[in-house]
Amino acid sequence: MTQAIEAIFDVKVFRPETTVDLQPNCKVHPVVSTSDQGQKRAGKSLLWVVAAMNLEGPADWSERFEDYLNGTRKMD
Repeated sequence: MTQAIEAIFDVKVFRPETTVDLQPNCKVHPVVSTSDQGQKRAGKSLLWVVAAMNLEGPADWSERFEDYLNGTRKMD
């Protein structure tokens, strides 16, 4: 019998994302094909969240970051 499943590898075991029709302790011969889609999403997630926040700041934010951070310059 052949089944195609998706699973997550947690450094020790593969955890199927759906129910698998197998008997307990059944020997299997997995063929692994990785998907980098999850890693691409993870790498972009923080930037996506920040961009989605539509943050606004003063025009000189990058030039006077330390002043704003230390409170020596107030944001209008």
